[in-house]
Amino acid sequence: MFTMDRHHRSARRVGIAGVAAVVVLVGAACTAGGATDDAAEVAADDTAEVADAGTEATVWDEAFIALYGFDDGELGDGVEEIDGVAPDFPDEFPLPEGEVVSSLAGDGVWDLIIETDEPEQAEQLAEAYGEVVPLDDEGTPGGGDGYFWQFLDDTYAVNLQMQPGPHPPPMVAVMVYER
Repeated sequence: MFTMDRHHRSARRVGIAGVAAVVVLVGAACTAGGATDDAAEVAADDTAEVADAGTEATVWDEAFIALYGFDDGELGDGVEEIDGVAPDFPDEFPLPEGEVVSSLAGDGVWDLIIETDEPEQAEQLAEAYGEVVPLDDEGTPGGGDGYFWQFLDDTYAVNLQMQPGPHPPPMVAVMVYER
């Protein structure tokens, strides 16, 4: 799930973004779907709307491009690898306790991998992130299979991932993109 090699991390995260886009597209088709041809037309229209600029799939693409640029594994403009947590990392997003093993930061984008003795902290972080970036009126966290969560509002797009270990060691990854 996690790797220290930037090229593999980039591919994994882009793959996750692609999966998220497919889930959004399939969800749009399922909610609009029915047994008639008219319903199929509505599903196709809804799917097209989801792919338009400003939608969830496009936001995730923007976030990954901001981090990794257009070239495979190359960092985006103004993004650099740093030691520790960037001083401008948004305070409203708590981080797990542990050692920062990878940190990328740029203008409005942060990507951290933190090795931790308690990866289950990710579930608590997901609840806290859901309060900062609610996806609905109840503030329900997004995604959330116990290992991966996504949050999206008008201000932020956030990915949270947990690797329970033992090989590789337990880690939590946090990507925050300021829209």
